[in-house]
Amino acid sequence: MRFRRPLLLVTLGADTQAALGLVRALSPGSRELAVRLCVPRPGPSLGEPDLARFGRSLEEADGALGALLAAARGEALVLDGEVVVGDATEALAVAIAPLDPDLVVFGPSPVATIDAVAGAALDAARAHRVATACPAGAMGAPKPIRTLLHPFDGDAEGLVTAGALLRDHGTPEDVAILAPLGALDARLSRDPSALGEIAGIGAHLRFVAVEDGWLGAVRALAAIEADAVLLSADVAGLA
Repeated sequence: MRFRRPLLLVTLGADTQAALGLVRALSPGSRELAVRLCVPRPGPSLGEPDLARFGRSLEEADGALGALLAAARGEALVLDGEVVVGDATEALAVAIAPLDPDLVVFGPSPVATIDAVAGAALDAARAHRVATACPAGAMGAPKPIRTLLHPFDGDAEGLVTAGALLRDHGTPEDVAILAPLGALDARLSRDPSALGEIAGIGAHLRFVAVEDGWLGAVRALAAIEADAVLLSADVAGLA
């Protein structure tokens, strides 16, 4: 993939190196990376032990961000890193306008299931009209990312934005698995590789049917053998 302005959202306690590997695999040509390391917000009623734990969490987050900075320097990356209090959705709401990312990557979370992480990625794509991605498994993506799952509603029109995304950012080494969440439009029944050639898409395309809508697609990731989920900015029809 060829994204240039990625934003990585990662939660304290997650494997930050795996999260960094995920975003680097999706944007190998980028020399800049924005990271927001999220510390869960404490409850409204805090006793002294709670405040102490929260303080330790902030210190741990500073250390984790420092490790990310060191790793980024080792890869000649310029890192815009910040520790924020709240979840990834809150962090994105604050960062989206000043950073103007072309890709928002939701890293693996120690406190949320892959369903919840993928749901946050879907909500973000809808709310902010930005391409989003998340890992296909709870532990991130330890291998180079080459196979990406892109769900769509099954209509030919639903592939317009996805096609532009894959044309502009895909490479011949990528495989895009297009997963219709409804009945596949008859106009798309031809060979997907031929569709890709017509649209100027370098990535290899294939269709994989899934059941039970968006959550069914997420839960079928292991069987589909995707490395990550990729969503274009226009995914309003997914459910």
